[in-house]
Amino acid sequence: MEVHTPAKIELSFGYTFRKYDGPLGNIGMNGGYVSGTYNKFRWLGVTGQALVVARSVGSQSAGTLQNYTVATVMGGPQFYPVLHHKLTPFGHVLVGAGGLHFYAPSYAGFGGPDVRSTGLSYEAGVGVDMRIKPRWSVRLIEVDYGQTKFYSGGSGQGSTRFSAGAVYLIGHKTSK
Repeated sequence: MEVHTPAKIELSFGYTFRKYDGPLGNIGMNGGYVSGTYNKFRWLGVTGQALVVARSVGSQSAGTLQNYTVATVMGGPQFYPVLHHKLTPFGHVLVGAGGLHFYAPSYAGFGGPDVRSTGLSYEAGVGVDMRIKPRWSVRLIEVDYGQTKFYSGGSGQGSTRFSAGAVYLIGHKTSK
């Protein structure tokens, strides 16, 4: 079995679907992510990740359009339990900040809400990357469960996130 020395730096970007369960209901949101990982050891790296997802609900012509946006910036350790191979599973725990923006138009002469909130955000997740070229991998799947705390006094909002994308490898070597 071919074992890969990990790239010193992995830059990833791709698509994200987030199922957000917050005070405004359960909403499926689409967006994207970018991440960077510095691999200190074959089994351990440090990851930083930013993502934005959004969704519009309702009708513009009927004046019921509501816009939701959630963004997070987090970082933490990334673990490689079986080191690096053609298929490389990983797990991580990320902590940082999140932001929520909710907007609805005015209705019947009353101003619509324009809510912005920031707070603590954290996620734990797993994924699998597949090496396709010496400098490129495909992120086949990444699944994360997280919590945000956008409103004071609340219990927090949960979310499940599914991501897929591309990974560019910098400082890569292959050994048998």
